[in-house]
Amino acid sequence: MPRRSKHPSTKPDTQRLGLLMMLILVPALGFSHPHIWIDTAVTPRFNSAGLAELGVEWTFDEYYSSAVLVDADADGDGTLDPEEIAVVRELMFSHLVSRSYFFFIFVNNRRLSIPEARSFTSSITQGRLVFQFTLDTPVPWQDLPALRIANIDQSYYTDFLLTASETPISTRGRSIQPYLPTETWDFGEWGRLPVQSLRFRILP
Repeated sequence: MPRRSKHPSTKPDTQRLGLLMMLILVPALGFSHPHIWIDTAVTPRFNSAGLAELGVEWTFDEYYSSAVLVDADADGDGTLDPEEIAVVRELMFSHLVSRSYFFFIFVNNRRLSIPEARSFTSSITQGRLVFQFTLDTPVPWQDLPALRIANIDQSYYTDFLLTASETPISTRGRSIQPYLPTETWDFGEWGRLPVQSLRFRILP
């Protein structure tokens, strides 16, 4: 991304960022191809009771990042300072709680509710906009094999690519195998859609 001259007094363009945020929230129509691409990296974290939370990192595609960073990185220094991050959070992230951050988390056929995300921050990595945040997702050990996690926009306006380490996790005297099967889920009015999901096996 071209470097701009630095103007410390410049503020992020909140009007343009608000409009760009609305692009993520377009839910009304189905699209034949995506307009925004997001790489989703998920890190499960466990406590004595089972799964406690998910650490999530979203990395936006270069084109959308460029459009956002023209205004979000108001001083053009190639980083996001605390004031810029606060604007990004308010205009581009906070509203996504109403969409559960596009996460669908099921235990058997029961969808879990997702509270407001914690520990949000944003940064720029190799010209791409990155969001990092934490979702509280308590699931007891006995329900872990029935847990299914997906990050998907059924309208296909935004294409999420879910990734996670499939290295076995040893914690609390248990060995857990994450895996990433491709499945077909029923999304009601949206129909049956292919999904890259995150699941877990408890190893003997």
